[in-house]
Amino acid sequence: MGRYQNVYLAIIFNILGQLSLKWSMMHFKTFSLSPFRISKILSLLFAPYSILGILLYGISAIFWMIALTKVELSVAYPMLSVGYIIIFFISILLFGEPYKSIRLIGVILIVFGVYFISR
Repeated sequence: MGRYQNVYLAIIFNILGQLSLKWSMMHFKTFSLSPFRISKILSLLFAPYSILGILLYGISAIFWMIALTKVELSVAYPMLSVGYIIIFFISILLFGEPYKSIRLIGVILIVFGVYFISR
């Protein structure tokens, strides 16, 4: 891990936060702010997986701030796209989201981009 350890940890906690929020939203089926109801928003915010997701995002932000003290922003920020790659595969496996070849091509391009930026 070395130099990029905190970037990787920020990515991991960000992914876990995304998965928790997705899981939470799956229990709400369709959620809309119209009509605007405070009770709906509060029930969404205080759902267990929503709280977990927000907490994980907070942890991710802490690791990200530490990473920014050690890695150039122009290198670290593009590395966040590794999360897109991981989420692509997890979404297919865990949530049964549709697989599309064009998306896989996009993921492959991201992999190459991150590789070249980190050199």
